Amino acid sequence: MNTTNLIPEAITTLKAGQRDRANALLMQATRLEPDNQAAWMWLGAAASDRHERRRCLEQVLAIDATSEMGRKARQMLNRMDTP
Repeated sequence: MNTTNLIPEAITTLKAGQRDRANALLMQATRLEPDNQAAWMWLGAAASDRHERRRCLEQVLAIDATSEMGRKARQMLNRMDTP
């Protein structure tokens, strides 16, 4: 399976409330394609804790902070930092 199939399947799975399965699919996607910002962004959405969510969003920034996803990740991180 490739990231083209894994990410949409993971999104559908996450929206169906199957967080653990979505997380596993997205982890597989990031292993196959470590620079895939969408995989990291959705992995952050599937994360069960704040620390893991932050780590994923920071990875999106590390890949390309100037892309649209990079800007979205920055906004999400800023909201996380706001009390």
